[in-house]
Amino acid sequence: MKTKPFYILIKYVATHPHNKGKPNLYKIWKEYDDTCAHDSPIYDVLDYFDSLREARQHVKTLSNKP
Repeated sequence: MKTKPFYILIKYVATHPHNKGKPNLYKIWKEYDDTCAHDSPIYDVLDYFDSLREARQHVKTLSNKP
């Protein structure tokens, strides 16, 4: 049985020293393990998506906000 992937939208914390100079603060990760907890001081998990297309569309809406 093949596991269906899902996509995690994260946003890097711009004020963290590790993220200084990053041109794009949004990143989409492909993940298969739903038991894994994603947590770090350098990024925030914004949402989970069933498809890459949905995740990319959400990034576009976030990027277009003033």
